[in-house]
Amino acid sequence: MAEGAFVVDASRCIVLRNRATELLTGYSDSEALGEDCSFLQCEGLRESASGSRSCPLHDQSGASAGWQECLLCGHRGEDIPGLKNTCILKDADSQIIGLVETITDLRPLKYLEQQVPAK
Repeated sequence: MAEGAFVVDASRCIVLRNRATELLTGYSDSEALGEDCSFLQCEGLRESASGSRSCPLHDQSGASAGWQECLLCGHRGEDIPGLKNTCILKDADSQIIGLVETITDLRPLKYLEQQVPAK
């Protein structure tokens, strides 16, 4: 799988991820697993009606799930443009127990966009 993929539990801790996530962000398993997902500093999350950024774990309507473009913070502090897809995980009682997120690296696309002359 070329996309980064990771699973976050209800307390926002990364519990599982694939190798592509490590290659994308530069964080090793020992640096990422068990950590709060906020260390990725994903910018561009949808804003709620109150103006605050909404985490899909706290948005009971599910409006924060789905595709969104964002900037992640890489291991060396660099901005990594990505296309993130979030799927909410629920238990048998429909309680949110975590998230599965995939991230497509948009750096190649952003590079190509810069190469096209503006009209």
